[in-house]
Amino acid sequence: MRLKKIPYGVCAHGNDLLTPQSRFYRHLFNYLLQNAKVVFVNSTPTSGIAKSLGVKSTKIHVVQPGIDTTTTISRITAENIKQHYGIIDKKCILTVGRLVVRKGHDIVIQALPKVLKAIPDLHYLIVGTGAHEESLKSLICNLGMEDHVTFAGFVPEEVLGAYYQACDVFVMVSREIPEKGDIEGFGIVYLEANLRGKPIVAGHSGGVTDAVVHGKTGLLVNPTDPNEVAESLVNLLTDKQLAEQLGKAGRERVLKNFSSVKTSQKVQTILSTEIENNS
Repeated sequence: MRLKKIPYGVCAHGNDLLTPQSRFYRHLFNYLLQNAKVVFVNSTPTSGIAKSLGVKSTKIHVVQPGIDTTTTISRITAENIKQHYGIIDKKCILTVGRLVVRKGHDIVIQALPKVLKAIPDLHYLIVGTGAHEESLKSLICNLGMEDHVTFAGFVPEEVLGAYYQACDVFVMVSREIPEKGDIEGFGIVYLEANLRGKPIVAGHSGGVTDAVVHGKTGLLVNPTDPNEVAESLVNLLTDKQLAEQLGKAGRERVLKNFSSVKTSQKVQTILSTEIENNS
């Protein structure tokens, strides 16, 4: 495309910029990145990564992911989910994400013993599959948490909303793993949880800071500190007014700023401007 003088754009999410830096094709990758007419990034931190790789700031446009904010009716309800897992009268925290180290399931599990001292009826529901599952199960066994954690496995998109509705707090404390070039570029699941009015506990890392507003739509914590995670969870699980306040503000923010329609309109506007400037 460069040789034929065909203008092109690039969409970047974080990991896709970092991973090539340790590969043999790094220089070619960065050359193509730097010569794109427009570079869309999913968060402010991802924008910083692109700049560090030589992309001019004038080419970079932060377009945070949007989600479907329309109301859908499912035959599966939150009540069905709670009954299915036997947690109808329990407090529930939920994580939705691949079972990989970056997502921080292990830190949440390590936080559970402290949370349970304050909230004995707590249950941790984990949605997702991945290579880290067996090591997580071993950690749960070592901590004696078998009765307080359930792996739901893969959940179809059409019933995922009921899982969000079933929880009291959504938690995913993603962390950066620099040696692997592994980073959470944004985190759509935070928006999906906020859309259902749920407060969030998230890791202060990568693009998560664009997805969750600390003290307004959730609480950002040190993603490697189980004690800090535990304190934030207990705070939201025991302070109903705060939990409802964060959940409500989160829902309003998603509806106002993160619909897929608004996101697509923003992209179209940027591309139209770029075409006009180069015509």
